[in-house]
Amino acid sequence: MNSDSWSDSDGECYLSKKRKMNDRESCFTAATVSNNNETIFGRNFVPVKNSSYVYHTENWKTSGTALFTQLTEDLLINVNKLDQISCVEGNYFIADSTGNYSETVLGKVLHLWRYDTDQRQLYISRSLLFTNFQEYLVVQHHLQRI
Repeated sequence: MNSDSWSDSDGECYLSKKRKMNDRESCFTAATVSNNNETIFGRNFVPVKNSSYVYHTENWKTSGTALFTQLTEDLLINVNKLDQISCVEGNYFIADSTGNYSETVLGKVLHLWRYDTDQRQLYISRSLLFTNFQEYLVVQHHLQRI
């Protein structure tokens, strides 16, 4: 627990005198649990760590010709801002640092969907490509906990 939070004898967690939290995990925003070294984030956020196995694009094309570039920073995805999440496995195109085609890889893609109120339809706002199954499982585990 951080210094701004405490719990009373009933086990209820408090962040301040004005705000009472019933869920013990809500006291932690990014604290580490000592028994299994797992990072706990708020219930509405999914962490995606940058690695050489994670790529992304904000220009998904239905023709399947989108170029994925390597993720260069950690992400915290706020699932409250998304309307749908889908997963697809297949072959995808990777771009090099200059944005030119580099290679085709097998992987799993998470599509993050949002609703456009003007056009009244869902669209893919961002796609994340995982070429390492373990990296994908970590994100999937966080999604299942929501």
